[in-house]
Amino acid sequence: MFSNTNRFRRGIVKLITHKRFDQGIVFLIAVNSLLLGLKDYTDTHDQTYINQFLETSDKFFIAAFTIECVLKIIGMGFICG
Repeated sequence: MFSNTNRFRRGIVKLITHKRFDQGIVFLIAVNSLLLGLKDYTDTHDQTYINQFLETSDKFFIAAFTIECVLKIIGMGFICG
């Protein structure tokens, strides 16, 4: 989609290879995992406060991980680098 010399792609590569970016993604994965462990699976209609909060927070995590995926596809390439 973008050549290897494209300024936009080089900026994305610089972002996704930064140490803080990786640390942020690992932090999001850890928080998401902890929250998944808090879910009350006996509440099938998500009526408890914690399940409602988790349902709402899932949208944030989906957006964050989708953005990470798109950035990595742009920066590193989808199939052939």
